[in-house]
Amino acid sequence: MHRRGDCLVIPIIARPCDWLELPFGRLKALPEDGKPVTTWADRDSAWHDVAQAIRKSIYGRQLRNAPVPVERPDKIRAHLKTSFQQLSERYERRGELDGQHFSVGLEALDLVIGGVERGALVVFAGGHRSGHDGLLLNAVLGNARRKCDSLVISPRGNAVRTTMRLVSLLSWIPHERILTGELDEDDWPRITNAIALISEMKVHMDDTCATNVADVVARIIRYVDNDRVRIVFVDGLERFDTVEGGYREVVRALKDVAVTHQVAIMCSLTLDTLDDRKLGAIKIDALSNWRDLAHEADSIIFTQTDSDFGDHGVDRCRVELAKFMGASTSKIFEYCYDQATARFSVERNIK
Repeated sequence: MHRRGDCLVIPIIARPCDWLELPFGRLKALPEDGKPVTTWADRDSAWHDVAQAIRKSIYGRQLRNAPVPVERPDKIRAHLKTSFQQLSERYERRGELDGQHFSVGLEALDLVIGGVERGALVVFAGGHRSGHDGLLLNAVLGNARRKCDSLVISPRGNAVRTTMRLVSLLSWIPHERILTGELDEDDWPRITNAIALISEMKVHMDDTCATNVADVVARIIRYVDNDRVRIVFVDGLERFDTVEGGYREVVRALKDVAVTHQVAIMCSLTLDTLDDRKLGAIKIDALSNWRDLAHEADSIIFTQTDSDFGDHGVDRCRVELAKFMGASTSKIFEYCYDQATARFSVERNIK
């Protein structure tokens, strides 16, 4: 019932016990981090933590399930006024980003779409090694440089690995060399400089193994409420648990939390159907069992690489804006993409 979204299950760990291997072992447990109540120095504080977390979870669920009020016909004037204000604001900005719009990681694409607004769900999709995960990293870095409070969630992921990839991207040193420690003396100044820059960024790394979308949504709400996060990055939608092979629950839950809490959410998605590495127009139909995503996402950006281009592991990468603000489109950009560092360069609009 929890997985279907029919109820909300919250384990409460009263005493130390071997609960992680039980069916509810993947769920977010209370008190904070599943620390048993009896191990707290102040048990009253532990139960207070439990009560607050339950209240926030119930409130978040009520927001997601609240009925949408029916607008009277004359209310359309208010929406028309808002639409005109947004149109005027977009005209004045001419693609420039402000505090309410966030970067997708590529300057040319930001100028076309004017950035990502709060409440929007954006997906970077592509086959294996197509550059879509690198584009997500560039979006994290681009917004962190603009001092945006961000949250990075990697279902079944590793925050250290993601941080290492950011160091690689900033230092221009291949990720593999950083992981193995095969570095030259000249590399260390670039690495220490990258670490210093990252340490100043307002980025929260959620090192969680949760793959249940309800748990991830609860984590997002907690960061938004407590840390005033304005933009969320989800690394790997395909890692979520699904019901009967469908992803409707995942997609709609993320879109709902984006709207109700007014945060921008950007996700990466690896599609096996796009693993042929052939350049050419990519259609929304490639989403296959992600068809709900095609409807729910505000923007969908595909990436595809041709490994026969260039030397030293640099690929030609086509970035296609296939959907923007709910409308299908086809704007294609071409980049040189360095797989080793996830760096994009030499941009040009080709269609």
